[in-house]
Amino acid sequence: MRMSEWIDDFLEDLKDVNELANLHQIGMIESLLDISPTTLEFKTQVLEDLNELTVKEASIIISELKENEISRDPKHQYKKMKDNGMFD
Repeated sequence: MRMSEWIDDFLEDLKDVNELANLHQIGMIESLLDISPTTLEFKTQVLEDLNELTVKEASIIISELKENEISRDPKHQYKKMKDNGMFD
């Protein structure tokens, strides 16, 4: 790897750290908060800090919310329970 490539990668990572979350991420977080079993304190804290989240922070929150998401479709709920070994 050339030195300039390493510097470019480092600066690109640095840019992402300070870049604010985009509207798509904010919308995704708001919709996932409604269907994810989280505490009221967590929801309140996220909503208060929503406009100040960075891209990286928003990505972490989205992945955590998606992991705990409760699907509205019973078929998907059943599949998730079956995959988790509930009926074994």
